[in-house]
Amino acid sequence: MDNFRKEIESIARKVAREEIEKMLQEMREASIESKPKKEETYISAKQVCEKLGISLMTLTRHRNSGKVPAHRFAGRVLYKLSEVETVMTSNFNFNKP
Repeated sequence: MDNFRKEIESIARKVAREEIEKMLQEMREASIESKPKKEETYISAKQVCEKLGISLMTLTRHRNSGKVPAHRFAGRVLYKLSEVETVMTSNFNFNKP
């Protein structure tokens, strides 16, 4: 009976070890998948106008037409710096309606 008990305990430890290793591997994979992407920088309308050399009214017109993407946060309209830079390199003529 003592041998049987030792055998059961050995099997239980082996199964527990395998389960723990499996759980750790799943946690590692989940951690890799959920790593934060590059943090995005948001800028104000005034900053966008300065970068693009346009007035606030022109920016508003282009935002409303969808030519310049904008995002709302807590009632404020902000612009992703990367998107503004993309618009800048697109050779878009901002002064024409």
